[in-house]
This record gives sequence, C-alpha cells and structure tokens, in this order.
Amino acid sequence: MPGVLTNRDIDRALCYFRNLVYTTYREARHLGTFGRHADYVAEEPHCKLAKQREKDGFFRSLHNEVLGEVDVERVVKPFREATGLSLHDLPIIFGSEAKWHGSYGGSRWQCIAERTVHLRNAIAKEDWRLANELCDEVRTLRHNSGALVDPSKPYKWPVDCDASPYMNS
Repeated sequence: MPGVLTNRDIDRALCYFRNLVYTTYREARHLGTFGRHADYVAEEPHCKLAKQREKDGFFRSLHNEVLGEVDVERVVKPFREATGLSLHDLPIIFGSEAKWHGSYGGSRWQCIAERTVHLRNAIAKEDWRLANELCDEVRTLRHNSGALVDPSKPYKWPVDCDASPYMNS
C-alpha cells in the first residue's frame, strides 16, 4: 500500500477483521445437523454451535457486542465462548472435519477462515500494511453463493468497511 499509513488504514483492517470473525463463525453454524448441511454430528464442544444456530440474529448480536473493539482477542472472545470453537478451529472444520453439502462450508470457507487468522495475526503484530493488503485480498474472495464482501447483504458482511465515514463502527 503506497503512501503514509493513516488511522483510516487501521480502522479499515479492524473493521474487516470484525466482519470476518462474524461471517466465518456464522457460516460454521451449519455444523451439527447430519445430512442437512454437513456430514458431521456436533459433539462437545461443537454442540454449543449447533444449539445457537437456530436463534434468529444470534451471531449479529455478537457482532454488535464487538463493534468498535480494537483488541483481536476481545473480538473473538464472545464467538469462541458461545460456540466452543477457536478461530484456529474454523479452517480445519471447513477443510476436513465435515463433508459439506451444497452452498455450505467447504474449501471456499476454509480459505476465508484462513485469511481471518492471517488478518488476526497481522493486526496483533500491528503490521498495518500487511493487514490492509489482506483486506484487499479479502475483497476478491467468494463464498459458495457470491462475493464475500457485499455491503448489500449485511447478513453476510455487516459493515461496509470501505465506505466513508464508517470509522470504527
């Protein structure tokens, strides 16, 4: 990213991270019903996730809790506590632990989860240039039914991190 690093760059990276945590955990909610979305029966600790899946707006409420949060561990904490899954569990689950059906989970979501972990690591190291390069890469990713970053679908991408001024919301 050419030029001088700005607070906007930092805010953008944090916004992308919060959105990625939300959308990746939200997709993982499809675990737990054998044969419906994935050939995987949730057991402890993953059964927490299956129970939360049916609650309307559950993951959105977790995202609302972390709006404006700048500490990566505090962003992940409510999702981890609610589901029993760490951020590092998600690429593994999407990639190998379940055989996903149709437009749920699978290799595209494994890639998205991996980018979420990479962005977390860049932010934790305060490597804002790398973090913004990862944000640019995330803008090109697709999930199973379309573009990942699509502000017209707030249920998948809740905050338009590239709009001005969103500033840390």
